[in-house]
Order: sequence, then structure tokens, then C-alpha cells
Amino acid sequence: MSLFLISLSQLIVLHRMVVLYTILVLLGIALIVIELVVLPGVGVAGIGGTLLVLAGLWAFFHIYGTAAGFGALAVTLVLLCAAVAAALRYRTWRRLSLHAEIDGRVNEHGQTLHPGDTGVALTRLAPMGTALFAGETFEVSTEESLIDAGTPLEVLRVQDGRIFVRAAAPEAGSEENHDSTPIK
Repeated sequence: MSLFLISLSQLIVLHRMVVLYTILVLLGIALIVIELVVLPGVGVAGIGGTLLVLAGLWAFFHIYGTAAGFGALAVTLVLLCAAVAAALRYRTWRRLSLHAEIDGRVNEHGQTLHPGDTGVALTRLAPMGTALFAGETFEVSTEESLIDAGTPLEVLRVQDGRIFVRAAAPEAGSEENHDSTPIK
């Protein structure tokens, strides 16, 4: 009778361990599918899922032997392929993807500007920023160093939808301080 009780208790422990290792593998598969479908590019779920699957498979190989380990590996691969196929088949991508279209473009009216046109920098150009030309706001680039906001600008060229500017030369008679006395 005691021999039967020992083997029954061992069987219960073995059964619990099989269930535990199976849960590890199934959680790993679920995390891998979540990585592929829901969180692409993040990596945390995929790495965690892979580690769980490997831990479960290692346990099957280590405790139950080679035959049980390869059986668990085969079942895991079949389940993983089926789970990924099911996730992709049921249009999971469409439910999770963005359907809005962006129809705006940068400098859509850039062809209205010509070399020599003048305007003013609305933001600091470092080397890109925003400028105002003829009452319209444009994104502009400079080939020079940084240009501060409020600086008068001159269009150098418009190329491939990009507007290149430089700081405009100050006009004669402007209100700038031309005093050459050094500040002490």
C-alpha cells in the first residue's frame, strides 16, 4: 500500500510539473504573438516569450528526457505557427492599424516663392525653422549658421519643395545702431 501511495504522490507531482511547464510554453507563445501583432518593434514581449518557451522546453528535455522534449518542441512549433497564422488571418492588423490618411504636405505652395523674395524668420533657423513670406508661413532651411527669430530673410532657391534662405542684408537707413563706440 505504501508503495502505491509513493508512486501516486510522485505521479501527482509530475502531473503538476507538466502543467507548469505547459503553461510556461503557452504564455511564451502568447507573448510572441503579441509581439508580432500588437507591439511590433518593441522587443520586450518577444524576448520574454522566447525565454518562457525556452525555459519550458528545457524543463521537458531535462526532466522527462529526449523523447518528451522533442515531442514538446514539435507541439510548441505547431502551436506557435497556428497562433501566428490565426492572428494574421482574422485581420488583426486592420483592427490595430491607423486608417487616417495624411493629405497635407510641407511647403505645398513653395512654388509661389522665388529667389530674392524677402520675409522674416518666425522661429530660430537651426538650420530649419519657420518663416513668413507675403503673409504665408513656410518651413525653410538655411545653409548658413543659425539665424535668430525676427531676422529678415531672403530666398536663395526653391528646390524639391524645400526653401533655402539666408539672412537678408540690412537696408540702408534702417534703425540699427551704427555707433562704433565700444560698450564699456
